[in-house]
Parts: sequence; C-alpha cells; structure tokens
Amino acid sequence: MSGNRVKETTTTTGTGDLTLAGAVTDYITFNTSEGTNKRFPYTIIDTTNNVWETGFAYLSGTTTLVIKLLITLAREQRR
Repeated sequence: MSGNRVKETTTTTGTGDLTLAGAVTDYITFNTSEGTNKRFPYTIIDTTNNVWETGFAYLSGTTTLVIKLLITLAREQRR
C-alpha cells in the first residue's frame, strides 16, 4: 500500500539520502505509512526552485529516505 496523506519536510540539499524532518500538519510520516525497508513511490517538490522529482525510495531508518530509482526530474518553465 502506498500511503495516503503522507507529506514530510526536509532541509537536505544535494544528492544522496534525505533526512526527513516530520509530517506537515494534518498529514502522516512515511514511517507511519510504509515503515522501513519497503520500497514505495515518492515525489519531492522544491517550491523555491520550481523543481520536482518522482521515483521509488525506501526508509533505511525512521527518518532516512534512500532514493533507489529516479524516474522524473523536471523544472517548471515560467513564461
């Protein structure tokens, strides 16, 4: 099952594993939804730079997101 109402924040930049900082109000964490060591689809949205990515990842610990397969990396084109 992929989680409904999962939304977390992070301040991690660059490449590599992400440290998740907790659920946004009214949402749950990936750990609550999926647990550790189970692959699931994800989307990351960088609203500052208008960039997003999708793929498959897993949690190696309760707050460490490990990207396994990057499917899409895109930048919004502003006119």
